[in-house]
Order: sequence, then C-alpha cells, then structure tokens
Amino acid sequence: MAAINAMKHLIAFALFTLCFTSQAFDTKTYLFQVLEDPHYLKRWSQIFENEDSVDDWLIGYTNEYDGVSSPGKEEIIDGSTYEIHNVCKPHSCGDNYFVVAFPKDGSSAVGILFDGLKVTKYFGFNLQESAHLEKVKEHLGNRRIQHYPTN
Repeated sequence: MAAINAMKHLIAFALFTLCFTSQAFDTKTYLFQVLEDPHYLKRWSQIFENEDSVDDWLIGYTNEYDGVSSPGKEEIIDGSTYEIHNVCKPHSCGDNYFVVAFPKDGSSAVGILFDGLKVTKYFGFNLQESAHLEKVKEHLGNRRIQHYPTN
C-alpha cells in the first residue's frame, strides 16, 4: 500500500512538473510579456542602438507596450531556432508593422519594419552580416507577406 501511495505522489509530482515546465517554454506569449524579461529587453533595445531614425511608436512600445500584437511563435530558420514576435502601431497596423526575431541561443535580436508589404528598415542586421542572416531577412519578409491583413 505504501508503495502505491509513493507511486501516486511520484506521478502527481511528474505531471505537475511537466505542466510547469511546458508553460515556462510556451512560445504563445506576446511581445510585451517577453520584454518583461531583462535579457529580452536588452536584446530588444540593442537593435535600436546607433540607429539614425526609429519611429516614435516603436521606441514608445518599449515603455508603454502601446501596440497591437499576436502571440509569438518559435520557428526554425536555416537550422537555427528563433522566437518570432510582431507588433504594429495602433490604428495603423497595415502601414506600421514590426517583426522581431530573438535567437534561442541568446545572441543578438534582429528586426524588420514594414510599411504595408514594403520593408522600410532593417534593425540589428548590421551587427553581424552573414549568409545566415540573409536567410533570416528573407524568411521574415516572407512571413509578413503571408500575414498581411487583406481587409
């Protein structure tokens, strides 16, 4: 009887741990939620450093989270895993849309600002140009076209 109770407690603990762990790595979080983590906030801020012009709404999003977003997704690009998030300017989503990619390995984030389907600016790519990042640019650009609002 004691062995059965011990086994029940072990199974309950395992299920509890599994539920907790799966939530901790759940990629169905919004950008404002991940930016509460100092590591993500630092990488977010770094992509705007040394930039000549950054839209005010995008800079303001860091402090006020005033933007429209959808849950992030984990995606594999050229063999590397990224956590992809997007945000757009309230009341002007079609013309002001930003996609950010946080590499799961903790390296520098990169982002692309769109005006409709047109890329208006790349952020963070100048830190480490490579063939891999060219594939990231292409993937993020194609992702925008697939998710562009049609109405």
